[in-house]
Amino acid sequence: FARIWCSVRKEYKMTITEPSLEEEVRHQSAMSYPDEGELDRLCSESLYGTGRSDAINANAAKALRLPTIERAAYGTGHILNDMTGSVWFSYLLVFFRKVLLFSNLRSGILISVGQAVDAVFNPIVGTLSDRTSLSFGRRKSWILGGSIAIVATFPFFAGGCKTCEEYILKRTDIDIMVYYLGLISIFQIGWASVQVSHLSLVTDLTRCQDERTVLYSLRFAATIFANVSVFVATWLLFRKSDSSDLGPADIDEFQALNFGVVGAGFLFVVFCLVFVREPPAPRNTTSGGLITWRDWLAMKEFYQVGVLYMCSRFIQNVAQFYLPMYLLDTLGLSKTAIATVPLTLYVSSMLTTFGMRPLNRHLGRKTAYTIGIGLVLFACVAMYIMPRESEGLMFGASVLLGIGTTTIVITAMAMEADFVAGNVESGAFVYGSMSFMEKMANGLAILIVQAIDPCGEQCAPG
Repeated sequence: FARIWCSVRKEYKMTITEPSLEEEVRHQSAMSYPDEGELDRLCSESLYGTGRSDAINANAAKALRLPTIERAAYGTGHILNDMTGSVWFSYLLVFFRKVLLFSNLRSGILISVGQAVDAVFNPIVGTLSDRTSLSFGRRKSWILGGSIAIVATFPFFAGGCKTCEEYILKRTDIDIMVYYLGLISIFQIGWASVQVSHLSLVTDLTRCQDERTVLYSLRFAATIFANVSVFVATWLLFRKSDSSDLGPADIDEFQALNFGVVGAGFLFVVFCLVFVREPPAPRNTTSGGLITWRDWLAMKEFYQVGVLYMCSRFIQNVAQFYLPMYLLDTLGLSKTAIATVPLTLYVSSMLTTFGMRPLNRHLGRKTAYTIGIGLVLFACVAMYIMPRESEGLMFGASVLLGIGTTTIVITAMAMEADFVAGNVESGAFVYGSMSFMEKMANGLAILIVQAIDPCGEQCAPG
C-alpha cells in the first residue's frame, strides 16, 4: 500500500495528512491490501515501534491501529452480555435450586433448553448478519436488536415485579415451565445476536493480527470487569442478609441484581454503538471471489479451530456454572463465598489479560494455549482432592483457574480470528457455527450432570 501511495504522489518521504488515509487502509474493501508479511511488518511498526521509519510506512501502520476511543468502545460493547451471562452462568442454577426449590432435572432442562436455543440461533444470526446491509452497520444493527431483547426479558427471571413474583411462587409446575421457557428463549436469541455480531466485528475493523489480539484482550478484560462487578454487587446484597444460608427469602436480592446489571450493561452498549465506526460490508475481498458458508464447511481447519474454541469455552462456562454449587454443597462454605471466590478468580483473570499479547507474540498460539491448559488441569486436580471447608486453599485454586481459563479462551479466540483472516464477508457464520458447538456441548453436559447428580434432592433446602 505504501509503495502504491508513493507512486501516485511521486514523493517518497512526504508526510501524509489526508484524513481519508485511515479509511482507505482499514475500510475500503476494494483496496489492494499488503500481503501477510508486509501486513505483519506494518502492524509491528504500529504497535511496537519497529521496522522502517519513513513517514509513509509510519502513517500506513498507524492507520492499521484503531483509535483509543474506538478500542475502548469495542471492548466494552459486550458488557451487557457479560453481566447477564455472569448471572446466568454463576447464579441461575443456584437460584433455581436454592431459591425456587426446583428439582435437579427441571433446573437442568431449563438451562439446557436455553443453551440449545442459543446454539441454534448462533449460526442463523451469523448468516443473517453477513447478509445484512444497513447504513447503521450490519453488525451494530444486530447488537442493538439483541440488546433490546435482553433488556426486555432478563429482569423478569427473578420476578421483576410484584405480579411476576407472585406468578412464579404460586403457579403450577407447568405454568412456571412455560413462563421460564418463553423468557429464556427470547433472552438467548438476543444474547446470541449480540455475541456473534460483536465477535465478528473484530475482523471487520482490522486485518492486523496483533491489533485483533489487543481487541480480544480488551473484550476479555471488559468481561472480567463485568463479572467482578456482578460478584461485588452480589456480595454487597447478601452481606445485608440475616441468614448465612441461601433460600426463598433471597428472591429480592436476585431481583435487585438483575435490574442493576441490565441498566448498567445497556449504557455500555450505547457507548459502543456511538463510537465504533463499522466499515461498510465488503463486496469482494479476495481475488477468487467471496467465500461462502459452503467453502468454510469444506475446510478441515474449520473443524479443528471449532473444536478448540468449543473446548476452551466449555471449560470456562461449565466451571462457572458449577463453582457456586461446589462451594455450597461440596466444600460447605457460606453463601458469601459464591461472591468472594469467583471475585478472586476474575481478578486474576483480569490481570492475566495484560500479558496475553506479548505471550502470544513471543511464544506463539500453541505454546500459550498449552501453558493455559496446564494451569487449568492443575487447578481441577487441586479442587478434586480439596477437603471440606478449605476456603483458603480454594482461593489459591481459583487464581490458577482464572489464569488458565483466560489464557486458553483469549488464545482460542485469536486463533479463530486468524482463521477468518481477511474473509470478513462471511466471518459471522464462522463465529456463529463455532458458538453453536460450544453451546450444545454446554447444554448437554449440564443436563447430564443434573440428571446423575449424586447429591440428589438431599441438597435442596427443606
